[in-house]
Amino acid sequence: MKMLLFFFSLFFLIPFVSNHLLSQNWAPVGATWYFEKNFTNSFDIDYTKIEVEKDTVVLGLNCSKLLGNFDGCMWNSQFMYESNDSIYFYHPTNNKFEMLFDFGAAVGDVWKIPNYTTNFGSGGIDTTELLVDSLGIIMVSGENLRVVYTSQINASTSDFEFGGTIIEKIGANYMFPSFFACDPVPGDIRCYSDGMIDYSTVPFACDAQAVGLSENQIIDFSVSPNPFNSYFEISSDQNIRNLKIKNMQGQNISYEQKGNRIFLNSYPNGIYLLTFEQEGRMFQQKLIKE
Repeated sequence: MKMLLFFFSLFFLIPFVSNHLLSQNWAPVGATWYFEKNFTNSFDIDYTKIEVEKDTVVLGLNCSKLLGNFDGCMWNSQFMYESNDSIYFYHPTNNKFEMLFDFGAAVGDVWKIPNYTTNFGSGGIDTTELLVDSLGIIMVSGENLRVVYTSQINASTSDFEFGGTIIEKIGANYMFPSFFACDPVPGDIRCYSDGMIDYSTVPFACDAQAVGLSENQIIDFSVSPNPFNSYFEISSDQNIRNLKIKNMQGQNISYEQKGNRIFLNSYPNGIYLLTFEQEGRMFQQKLIKE
């Protein structure tokens, strides 16, 4: 009788364990990311899609093959695998796998990511150095996922930008460190899905494209003054959502808001891009601080 109960329990336990192990995999076949894609010269905003095409073997390691436009300078395919709470990517210049994420890191840990430096930046050795500031948990699709909050400690000396909030199974705002002078440059993550997890940071469709205000005069929205000195005011009779301001490198910048006034006192003069969403559509407007 005990033996019968054992096999009965095992029969129901195996699917549970198998599904649990499967859900831990990084980048399963069919997993899809959507990121914003920013054009620094034209001020257009588009999206880039990255998808896991298949499982394969590289340098004797089982890994996933990802396809997509990672940014305007980087390769269009990538190979990644997971081992011991860490995510590794294939570096074609070094011809080996390098660590990208460490979900087992402790507060105060630092990890370094070799960047793809051939023909970019100074052309020498360039790494992204991430400091683990804090750790957390976020629930996505009923699963508790680990979160590693990082800051790039060599941002002032590296030609690449990376880091911020990194979520287990999902990743960071960008898929890889981004070369600041690329056009287009990757923007924030919009969505991730893999059949078990659905994650979204935007209230509109993952594949929505931004529309310039000059092409949609029907929208009731105005910014003044523009050019501005320290602040500008937003006027609209409709609900504005997901308002962001980006610099010329496509990076989100923080701002202070008091009522309808948006203050950018701590940022240098130059050109910025305002994006927002109304009635399920994305819009954008160029800002000039002088």
